[in-house]
Amino acid sequence: MFLARELGLLPPGVRLVELLSGTDNLSVLAARQVEAITLTIDEVLSARATGLDLRVVMVFDISEGADAVLARPEIGGLKGLRGRRIGVEDGAM
Repeated sequence: MFLARELGLLPPGVRLVELLSGTDNLSVLAARQVEAITLTIDEVLSARATGLDLRVVMVFDISEGADAVLARPEIGGLKGLRGRRIGVEDGAM
């Protein structure tokens, strides 16, 4: 969207506001300071679960295999995780 703005491709009257996180995006939307926001699908699902009435109107990109389990080199696969402690990102779905 910012590239589209730089190239003069946005319709007149569209103003982009850059924020630091999905949480910030949701805050300004809830406060009616903006009319639309960009979120990842997990952020949309989390927000809807809290009762925020959101509609997905456009999908910019689809993640195809970007998710990963990161492990030490001696763990060669999922079986190598058996019986070990693992860390998780709890801010995502």
